[in-house]
Amino acid sequence: MAAGDRRFILHFDWTLFILVFALAGIGLVSVISASYAGAHRTLDPLVIRQLIWIAAGTVAMLIAVLVDYRALQAYAYPFY
Repeated sequence: MAAGDRRFILHFDWTLFILVFALAGIGLVSVISASYAGAHRTLDPLVIRQLIWIAAGTVAMLIAVLVDYRALQAYAYPFY
């Protein structure tokens, strides 16, 4: 494991990470309980949509965390 990777893990905000997933879990449970129609029914489309958005948010968060913002500095002027 490289020193940069170890430093990344040590300086990662684990509290925020856990709280975000706890909040997403609470939202998912709320949607499931609001759309529950009995044990014989499959997942409601709202629950599936909520799962898709949680997955999309997780991917976006991982991209934002793993991309080095200093590497994007060269592209700042053209985007400005």
